[in-house]
Amino acid sequence: MAENKVRKGFATYLFVLLLLIATAFLIVLVVMFFSPFKSILGVHYYSYDFDKTITNASGGSPIVLGGIEQINIDCNSANVEIIRDVTVDDGGIRITNHSSGFANASSDSNFDYNIYYTDDNKVLNIHVDEPYGFIRFSNNVRIYLIVSAKLDEYALFDTQINVNNTSGSVFLGNREPLEENETEIEITSLLNLNNISINSSSGQVQFRSRLENNLHNVSIKTDGSVTSQLDTINFSESFIINSSDGRFNFNEISYNGDVPTNNKLVLNLTDAQFHATKLGGNVELNLRGGYFDVDSVEGSLIANNTINQMRGAEIEILYLSGDVSLPFANSSNITIKEVAQNSQIYIHSTTGDISIDSLFGKAWIETTSGNVNITSQGHDIYVKTESGDIDISYTGDMIDQELYLYSNSGSVDLNVKSNLAFILRVYGNNDEYRNDIEFVFQDQPIEIPITINNGDKDIIINTDGKVSIGILNIA
Repeated sequence: MAENKVRKGFATYLFVLLLLIATAFLIVLVVMFFSPFKSILGVHYYSYDFDKTITNASGGSPIVLGGIEQINIDCNSANVEIIRDVTVDDGGIRITNHSSGFANASSDSNFDYNIYYTDDNKVLNIHVDEPYGFIRFSNNVRIYLIVSAKLDEYALFDTQINVNNTSGSVFLGNREPLEENETEIEITSLLNLNNISINSSSGQVQFRSRLENNLHNVSIKTDGSVTSQLDTINFSESFIINSSDGRFNFNEISYNGDVPTNNKLVLNLTDAQFHATKLGGNVELNLRGGYFDVDSVEGSLIANNTINQMRGAEIEILYLSGDVSLPFANSSNITIKEVAQNSQIYIHSTTGDISIDSLFGKAWIETTSGNVNITSQGHDIYVKTESGDIDISYTGDMIDQELYLYSNSGSVDLNVKSNLAFILRVYGNNDEYRNDIEFVFQDQPIEIPITINNGDKDIIINTDGKVSIGILNIA
């Protein structure tokens, strides 16, 4: 009985103690909320409500965009927007800060900015220090680089713009027109940027609908996502992306310069996901893991980098009209639905499978254990694999020079048209002729080499695996 009373008394005291602690904690929170930046027990609450448009740099010099050769924007998690607006007559910087949270008294929760010229007012620098807290209720800091919508000329046409941040997003152009009747009231929301470089750790990048789609040089480094509202992004010199784990979604990226051989469309991607409807121009692809999904590549696809070799990637292209050079495809799986006339395909992989559904050009394919599946419309094919299976459908009416299919231990399945003229030569790994094959051109036993339809071009098969020669069922 006495023991139960002791337990009840202890529970009551414990409840009262916890209630006092909770009450004291709530009082501290209330004091912090009503007295921002007041340090209590080594912690303070910060809160900002800041919105300012700056049209003069430090020292009073006005921001005149037409004479600026370079603009540098440096921040951390702030979002950056480059837009047109009617709030300035030439150029301006609008900075907003509506962030709040808790920070250690010793940490930097101060907010500051500095806008200044260097290099004889040819370089404009925008530097913003954002508050940092261990608990952030809101982290809403934005930097707007504003071009006057009243200007007829493109004020940033010859300006190099560099954005450096960590996790903040970058938005290029206005999302929508400023007014429905822009022409009548003599303003424009269409923004022209020719040279843009974005360096971010994980920030997102978006090409918005009111961005002029003709650019010179674009460089993006981020592990965040990049999307485009534009139907087409044209570049005249270079378009470069560097990313790990990034997500990319474009409609069309195309080269529109004067020298097609000088175009530089470079994609350095690690475990990223890249999708585009069309890539126009020669593509330098350094792909390690991830997905590369493009509907149409109107140019060559090249990955000759011996250091950043491919591995474990999934590549799918619906249509390709240029050459392909992938000598280090390794374990990547490659699927191309259609390859245009006069294209030449060279792929060397290890365990990756190679599939081309409709090949109008020539192909040289090598794998270690990856399978090869090709439907050729009538050009030379060279396929070599150690243990992978080879499946070829040859729909052409004639052979240019020869078809060569080698697999050390894998099977070879070849289907051709019934009217195709050729000489069939099938070897084992001992380089001796093999007659133990499935051959539907005649029922009686065959003797290799055998001439079909009075042909004089060779089909050479070299393997110890199963060999089957069939006739295509073409209507």
